[in-house]
Amino acid sequence: MMRNKILLFSSLLFAVPALAQNSNPWPATGDVGIGTATPEAPLHVQTPSASIVSRFYSGLKSSSGGAVVMLGNYYTDAASTSGNRLGALFFSGTIATGAVGPSAGLASFCEGNFITNSLPSSLRFYTTGTNANTMTERMRLTNAGFMGIGITNPNSLLHLQSTSAANSMVTLGITGLVQPFTTHAVATVAARLYGRPSSGGYVNQGFTATDYPAIRLQAHIGRVAPTKSALLLEAFKSDGATDRTKLTGQETVLLAGTGDLYETPTDAAFAILANGNIGIGTITPQSTLAVNGEVYAKKVKVTLTGWPDYVFAQHYRLRPLTEVETFIRQHNHLPEMPAAEEVEKNGLNLGDNQAALLKKIEELTLYAIEQQKQLELLTRQLLEQQKEMETIKQTVQEGRH
Repeated sequence: MMRNKILLFSSLLFAVPALAQNSNPWPATGDVGIGTATPEAPLHVQTPSASIVSRFYSGLKSSSGGAVVMLGNYYTDAASTSGNRLGALFFSGTIATGAVGPSAGLASFCEGNFITNSLPSSLRFYTTGTNANTMTERMRLTNAGFMGIGITNPNSLLHLQSTSAANSMVTLGITGLVQPFTTHAVATVAARLYGRPSSGGYVNQGFTATDYPAIRLQAHIGRVAPTKSALLLEAFKSDGATDRTKLTGQETVLLAGTGDLYETPTDAAFAILANGNIGIGTITPQSTLAVNGEVYAKKVKVTLTGWPDYVFAQHYRLRPLTEVETFIRQHNHLPEMPAAEEVEKNGLNLGDNQAALLKKIEELTLYAIEQQKQLELLTRQLLEQQKEMETIKQTVQEGRH
């Protein structure tokens, strides 16, 4: 009896015109098995050796051509409502005792009540992990086109979330990538971008006509008193597929600015080198901070040793002014002060220059004090001479009388 059913069912499958007109599908009840005598579903297809158990083709050659397999639910008295599963493709295997339930799959769900002009639906992807026997949703594509991995209600085009710190990393990379220079566990890094050693990797962010940032980067530390940095920028050079060393010299770690800095790095407005030098307006800073332009600041603090208070020490030798005059005539600048040619060539050290200027001010103060003493001495001598002159004058006048 079952054999007759199978033969008849097979003939109906190939009788396409007849099926298209059949208003009373057969069989109305019972299960049909192809390749099995014990079907477990209305249509059960099984083969002991072949990997392909069915083929579907269409002779239509157009943008809507090709075979279509439609899965769905069908009600004669009600519409599909939110939460209804519309259809699914599940994958299963066997264990020693026989077949097991699905271990991975794809399903579509109704995301709102269906009406003629509104058929909201989603796709959900499932897998089964190690030491588990039930499927877990891993990814969802919503009716709004949002893709969520690890989250069932994504609110952006790509939304990734994990409740496990050990699985929180997002890695973007390509073949031949170089691993990061770190020995920390995966849980310490939220995302990594790898690039091929020969061409590197990049993130290209578009924009709209509205005035919003093209890229917004935020880093949050979930501690009251954090001990680690909120944002880290690390660079290294590759010595092979897995070996790498730190950058230590004049290598560029970061360039920032506008324009195509890959083709024209000199257009960069900001640069950080591996040795810690920072350049503003220059990409080749030769000092800890190099600024090619004006600097405006409310306050600048310079710390240094050797502040010239020693000028006021008893043993300090103050140059005679005649010696200073001779030096100026020979060199056209003050002693211990840089010449104009030296400043033009090497620049000016603000800290050292401030100390040198203070030294000259303190020396001028000593010169002024010495001159004041001499002026007071001359004033006293002049007063004494005036008194003597008055005495002599009075004596002469009395002698005439």
